[in-house]
Amino acid sequence: MVSKDEIDLFIELDKSASFFGLSWQTQPGHENMWFVESTVIDNVAVTTIPDAICELRYYADPLLDRCKYLYTIFKVLDNVKYRLIQVEVVPKYEVAKRVHGIFINGPHYHIGDPRCESHDIYAIDEDISCDDYQSWLEFFSKIANIEITDPPELPAMQWEMQYD
Repeated sequence: MVSKDEIDLFIELDKSASFFGLSWQTQPGHENMWFVESTVIDNVAVTTIPDAICELRYYADPLLDRCKYLYTIFKVLDNVKYRLIQVEVVPKYEVAKRVHGIFINGPHYHIGDPRCESHDIYAIDEDISCDDYQSWLEFFSKIANIEITDPPELPAMQWEMQYD
């Protein structure tokens, strides 16, 4: 498990993730779910941070005409991914989460994992279009305190999507 103190220290750490040469993969059994993962580098020690993964995830759903992106840093312990920080982007009108009877609409971010001692969810009030992948990636980079280099472009789809 991951403690709140560990998460706070991790977020403060000067770190980066390079996606150079990496490409989107589809989730087995879900051809509209794409992801790419990178290791996380400690920029001060100039070394890989053990068990840390930066994952970008994209859900393409032409039938629902909606966007969904997940930008996440995980810590992997005993082959289980525990979320440290995640930005979840969905349309502003969509109910994204219900926590203790409170509904959170639209984009939001998580600090921690519900399986650990700490899990907080915060609504995001940014004027960024739902389908603006790059601006949301920059927002994630800022709140997660991580430099993202060479992110792959979104996979080409057979249909045209429009949001907002």
